[in-house]
Amino acid sequence: MERQHILLGGILIGLYLAVVLCEDTTTKASISSSTTTATPCSAKDCKTCVEDVQCLYCFANNTCLLYPKSTILPSKDICPLGDARWGPGLCWLNLKALIITMAVVAGLLILGFSCCIYCCCCRTKKNTAKWAADDAADQSKREERHQQHELKMAERRSKNDDIRRKYGLLKDNVPYNKMTNDTS
Repeated sequence: MERQHILLGGILIGLYLAVVLCEDTTTKASISSSTTTATPCSAKDCKTCVEDVQCLYCFANNTCLLYPKSTILPSKDICPLGDARWGPGLCWLNLKALIITMAVVAGLLILGFSCCIYCCCCRTKKNTAKWAADDAADQSKREERHQQHELKMAERRSKNDDIRRKYGLLKDNVPYNKMTNDTS
């Protein structure tokens, strides 16, 4: 139960930080666009262009463009994904690699989160009771086999004692006499 609370707390903290960081970058972008009277995305180099999250730098024609908000990804006629750069300080990472990386990380996070939920919620509650019932049944079978084994051992012992009595080999009431060769 504590693991579930820790996991839920971690998720909530992560979501809170994501919201705070998104608000922080959007307020910075709105402040930077409102303080300058020039048109957005008028920078000449990549570093100053991608500082504004509304802009996209294209290495194919070395231009700073307004990121197309109507589509999620810019089309090939605007700028090929391999030549597009977007995001604060990410001139070294093209948009295609950024999208692939984000998709892989998101997939791994979803997979890890699903595994945690399965391990914490699904495996522990139901199977513990089932395993306890199976263990109790196994223990009763084990005790029954042990009792049957003891009973068979006692029967064998009594048969062996009967055979020893028949042939005079049982030493419970018969005193032992040492045989000696007295010739005198």
